[in-house]
Amino acid sequence: MAAKVRIPAPLRKLTKEQPVVDVQGKTVDEVLADLEKNYPGIKERICDENGQIRRFINVFVNGEDIRFKEGAKTAIAEGAEISIIPAIAGGSPASRRPQLQGPSRKNRSRRLGLGPRA
Repeated sequence: MAAKVRIPAPLRKLTKEQPVVDVQGKTVDEVLADLEKNYPGIKERICDENGQIRRFINVFVNGEDIRFKEGAKTAIAEGAEISIIPAIAGGSPASRRPQLQGPSRKNRSRRLGLGPRA
């Protein structure tokens, strides 16, 4: 079945900067194999060494998360839209965030409209 895959920005260098590519496949597994055939190296970014979709990669078929369907065996209908979305993490632990103290904290609270006005 012909379908379209939305490629996340971090993987677009592998698709010659194309944000959407056409693929063939009856299941998500087959679509990933077709992606790899046409864009070598992309599957290793999406799947682990056992061929399983990485924990931090979310795949949606027509807006539905495949984790709540049949996973990589989820069927792909003609014209389906598949989105590959890497999870985003980051920030710093609370213990490393700078804490405002004293007048600085009070002034910032006032500027943000969070504190009492003097």
